[in-house]
Amino acid sequence: MRIAVVPLLVSVAACGGGSGGGSVGSAGPLEGTPLAFTSVSALQPGGLYELSAGDAREAGFTFNADETFASAAPSERVNATYRFRLDADGNVSAAQLRTDNVEITALSPNDFFIDAFGQYFGFPDDDNDVVVVVNAPVLGFEYMSFGFWASEGANLSGTGGAGAFGALTPVANIPSSGTASYDGVLSGILITPDAFGSVVDADVALTADFAASSLGFNSTNTVVFDFFGVGTAEPDLNLSGTLAITGNRFAGTVNTAAPGGSGVAEGSFYGPSAQEAAGIFDVRGTGAFDGAVFYGGFGAVRQ
Repeated sequence: MRIAVVPLLVSVAACGGGSGGGSVGSAGPLEGTPLAFTSVSALQPGGLYELSAGDAREAGFTFNADETFASAAPSERVNATYRFRLDADGNVSAAQLRTDNVEITALSPNDFFIDAFGQYFGFPDDDNDVVVVVNAPVLGFEYMSFGFWASEGANLSGTGGAGAFGALTPVANIPSSGTASYDGVLSGILITPDAFGSVVDADVALTADFAASSLGFNSTNTVVFDFFGVGTAEPDLNLSGTLAITGNRFAGTVNTAAPGGSGVAEGSFYGPSAQEAAGIFDVRGTGAFDGAVFYGGFGAVRQ
């Protein structure tokens, strides 16, 4: 299985992992009792933190003999945590993603890569797995982050997933009236039959009507990057839909701008009073997008 993580300073092929490994249970920088996460600005240099996912989904994949994509099972909600250690300068020096099905760990600062604009960073491990996480401070996120991952299994199988993590808004603090606009980014992986995966970036705008318990979802300026980091505008992959707000969560159906792509988008509000919103999406294709899978996460800040 190969995922081109671009536009990155280092492109990672899932068939060629990094030097990470280990687990939380072993001695190392991820061992210990995590500090409580309240906000990005409150993170302490040298601190250990663990964020639970407000929303996370995974799906099983199968691959052809040449490691190109063959098919994907329906995605399912999973439990997920993202644990990380900061160094003395406040940079992530070790990290681990754990879900019901996957564990991906990096125990050295040398295991991390970052994109040319500093907006995303990621880490592979010795088991041919890779995680990509948004760089929350650079993107202006204070209460949440999101990411996506790919894990290689046995016999030409694998798992792909995405999650949003952070400090959820208490249900009692969700507004019962008024509207709010949230602007941010969407990022994920597009996999088409008999091909390798490509990273996709877009802008995302969310419009909440709290009295109507609805959230408008629109992504624009979608760009697909090939294995060499060359981006191509793909407006057909812009997503839109209306999601239902229930408590501090929202969920519903989104569709691609061009006919043929449809799937789920779900997420949660973050911060003491719904200052941010983040979630995941999983879109499957028919027609012109037959057999394609487009999955990832999104995050946005209230304007």
